[in-house]
Amino acid sequence: MAFSGCGVPTQPTLTKSFAPNPIAVNGTSTLTFTLSNPNTAQLTGAKFTDTLPAGMQVAATPSASTTCTGSPTWAPAAGSTAVNFGQTTGANIPASGSCTASVNVTATTAGPHTNVSGFISTTEGGTNSGSGGSATASLTAIVAPSIAKAFGTNPILVNGTSLLTFTITNPNASDTLSGIAFADTYPGGLVNVSPLSPPVANTCGGSVTATAGGNSISLSGGSLAGGASCTVSVTVTAAAVNVYANTSGAVSATTAGTGSTASASLTVNAPDPAISVLKRVGTSATGPWFDFLSVAPTTPLYY
Repeated sequence: MAFSGCGVPTQPTLTKSFAPNPIAVNGTSTLTFTLSNPNTAQLTGAKFTDTLPAGMQVAATPSASTTCTGSPTWAPAAGSTAVNFGQTTGANIPASGSCTASVNVTATTAGPHTNVSGFISTTEGGTNSGSGGSATASLTAIVAPSIAKAFGTNPILVNGTSLLTFTITNPNASDTLSGIAFADTYPGGLVNVSPLSPPVANTCGGSVTATAGGNSISLSGGSLAGGASCTVSVTVTAAAVNVYANTSGAVSATTAGTGSTASASLTVNAPDPAISVLKRVGTSATGPWFDFLSVAPTTPLYY
């Protein structure tokens, strides 16, 4: 009769993900760890640690939870830059299955935040320091677009025209912004030309609304590649002398949130019709010229 001992279990694996991803700077994403067990028997005492990268921390409301059994220790603190799972009481990973541990995190700086966890270990399998034993994922945090504005001709005369141009910039070098929008209502007396000639120009995509003779312009649904800028422009006019100080609404983008406003002033002056004439005399068509010149009769004179 032959007896054989228990086989060595295959070690568990650990993966992780962030959702949503990307987020706005200071936004919240749920970090989820998945602990997987390829064995036909339950693994116990599962644990791991994870030091978060610079610029990432546990959110103000951690909402930590786990589907792993065994009442594992899992209580990340708000503001913490490291999370520890199962360090006091380990978790059970079901046979031929998996379980998860999740916590809300936030990114306080812009850009990608690559996160590599420590190795997972269990009572039966020890520490898996090989392939699949640690988890890697990256959370990207993006910042909102910025907006600036300028009047092309400034000052103008009453009923003259000036091209009002808005410039939107995506400060995220590698991330496209979508859903870009802004609105600007002008101060009283400043209006879009009627008819709209030249027509409204837009390099931001999406849809621009600007009515001939109206006092506003808006953009919705714009898109802008990482590190790029785009413009929206409309010709405006005013029928009264004034300094028209104008501040737009804030520009925004889906996910990235709300960015800056833009301010500029247009000066409108009254026409000045004064004309003066200066008459001078000389003995040559090319000068020199004098206010008074004494000459002999029949001398040719030039004015």
